[in-house]
Amino acid sequence: MSQDQRYINYYFFTYLEMIFRTNMGANMNDELRLWRSCLLDEEDLIKNAVSVEIRIFRIRFFYIKLKRFLLSFGALSNLIHFIGDYLVRNNTKIYKSLEDCLRNTKVF
Repeated sequence: MSQDQRYINYYFFTYLEMIFRTNMGANMNDELRLWRSCLLDEEDLIKNAVSVEIRIFRIRFFYIKLKRFLLSFGALSNLIHFIGDYLVRNNTKIYKSLEDCLRNTKVF
């Protein structure tokens, strides 16, 4: 793997890590600012390749930041959690005990 490709992978995976940590509730604004300033110091080849790689994740990052902002309001937080429970987590099951869960769950 070339050195340029290693740099591209580094910037891509650190961007993904910042998305993940932002989704978990961490404030990554300083890290993102530093990431951008370091990327601007790179060659155009690396900047363009990283931009292509992260293009689809920019919308997701914006969505996560918007979600975290809306969750900071108490009334909206309950509504967002209710909608998420209904749309995403509606296939959950309740078990009486851990043994009941292990007996009734198939492991692939």
